[in-house]
Amino acid sequence: MSIHYELYVVDADRLPVDPSGTDQERYERLVLAVRQVGARWAELDTDGRSFILALKAVDTRIGGRKFLPVFAFNNSPANVLGNDGDCPDFGYFRPDAAKDLATLLGRVSEAELGELENENELYPRVYWQFRDSAEEAARRGFAVAVLHDAPSANALQQGPRFLPREFAAYRHTEGSSEWYSLERCNPPGSTEAIKVDSVRMDKTGLHVHYTKRLVEMPESTARDIIAQVLLREFLNDAYRGKVEAVHYHDDGAKVVVTRSYPSA
Repeated sequence: MSIHYELYVVDADRLPVDPSGTDQERYERLVLAVRQVGARWAELDTDGRSFILALKAVDTRIGGRKFLPVFAFNNSPANVLGNDGDCPDFGYFRPDAAKDLATLLGRVSEAELGELENENELYPRVYWQFRDSAEEAARRGFAVAVLHDAPSANALQQGPRFLPREFAAYRHTEGSSEWYSLERCNPPGSTEAIKVDSVRMDKTGLHVHYTKRLVEMPESTARDIIAQVLLREFLNDAYRGKVEAVHYHDDGAKVVVTRSYPSA
């Protein structure tokens, strides 16, 4: 699946680092700020595997310490999104890191660029996009933000919002069967947003099988609501200390995402 990547040159002092809210809420605030105050310097459409391979190939030419792939996928201002946030990927090079990146990329030789092109024609393109963005950021004393299929500013300002505090969990039984529903609080029981068919624990962690009823709800938001409203509040944190990982099985989309057990 193709993913739209964007590199922004942005004033780090104008980015929000407020730790309040859920991972998804902090992510949305950050993306909106990047779009509103930053300058888009490059963009690329490719699949995720090709992008990470390109970053790793370039990284080997600047020391091979995973500086480029790690910061491009999992970093944020003041680490406001944490190291394992339940939100889409977000990349960030603070001003000093952007300056270092510009210096390192500038040292790549013509011969090494030729090697990158021989490996895959995507690799030099990714190299130049990061180099151009990092050099402009260094010139301004700014940071570089990397957006991964991020929502538009218009969507963030006008689209539907789904906050955990707006939902309540309910337990249902029929014979020997038991399941849960997560529904909007106002009006009570008006909309079943998520049906959780089972919550079970094994040696690999906690497995939550669910189906999202509201198609407009982002996948990461559904997981966040399950974690906060069902696991922490309704089930009274019964699994805290018993498991480290939660495996969220979206049975509708046929996708499994593993996250750490929600923090207190």
